[in-house]
Amino acid sequence: QQLLRMNKFKNTNSMYNSHNMFSIGCRNFASAASNDGTTSPPSENDLPTTVKIKTLDTVGQRIRPHTIHLFNQEGISLGAIHSYKAVKLSNENSGLKLVLIDAESKPYPAYRLMTPQQLLDERAKLREVKKASKGEGVVQTMRFSSDITAHDLSHKVKKIDSFLEKKALVKISISPRGKTQKTEEMMKLADNIFKSLTTNAAYQTPPTTKGAGVMCVLRPKSDKEGVIGKKK
Repeated sequence: QQLLRMNKFKNTNSMYNSHNMFSIGCRNFASAASNDGTTSPPSENDLPTTVKIKTLDTVGQRIRPHTIHLFNQEGISLGAIHSYKAVKLSNENSGLKLVLIDAESKPYPAYRLMTPQQLLDERAKLREVKKASKGEGVVQTMRFSSDITAHDLSHKVKKIDSFLEKKALVKISISPRGKTQKTEEMMKLADNIFKSLTTNAAYQTPPTTKGAGVMCVLRPKSDKEGVIGKKK
């Protein structure tokens, strides 16, 4: 029985040592096995040179043990390393934070070392990108002539409604037709456009004269303003 146990241990140890081992950071880890039983760890050539920032989550010491793709504060790839090594680099360089920038990056989740100021700047950029993707904060311009037909007016008002629903700002520019066109008539048109909207809107900039024409900027009402408006 003792001889059988020794042979079993020897075979198990032999199988483990036959695994292809590759170094990640300061520790060795067995590479993942493919379907045919062979091992093929991703090479440096398989790693993307750049990764688009999709999130900005600081992890500090809470990162779980796994392989990551690390970038330095300049955005240069440092290759695939173990998370322990990344935390060590962050600790050794006081002022640098370890930040998750893309959890779904392949072949490994992407992290970056950042200064606190870089983190603030990148978070501001990310907020603007997300706003733009939703249409929030974007300024859309709609131009009207003072003699616009009822059909064209209705069509453009619907477009303004669609912009406001996407949380965009809408700049309305009204140009006169003919030298006898009065400012009062263009102001009346601006008021008519505002009253024709189905979306809860407010003036960011009320109608005002600009050159020979009239200009105003509309914004969507906040949820709170919308509730107050309904109560009234």
